[in-house]
Amino acid sequence: MNDISLCVQDSLILICSSNVAPSYDVLSRFLPYEFINLGFSGSGRGEPEVARTIASIENPALYVLDYEANTGTVERMTETLPPFIDILRERHPRVPILVVSKIPYAKEHFYP
Repeated sequence: MNDISLCVQDSLILICSSNVAPSYDVLSRFLPYEFINLGFSGSGRGEPEVARTIASIENPALYVLDYEANTGTVERMTETLPPFIDILRERHPRVPILVVSKIPYAKEHFYP
């Protein structure tokens, strides 16, 4: 095992996949890195405390932020994502950050 980690700030959507293994769990089986899934079960909504917790992990190779699903509104995401990333950058300025969008639910097309 390498001495670097992939860090995932996960949402409940990805943790509770019923028919298949969660995608990050599958990835962790094929990548030669320690895989840290910080699933806050819908509780992580861009708070600075969550960013500081994530930033405290030593030697991350990559941050994957499933950010949109829990923040609620575009306004909240616009307000909280830049400071969240600033906290990560302050501690680990060269670590890549991948921010993923949530997959829309089918009902969102009918009930926006």
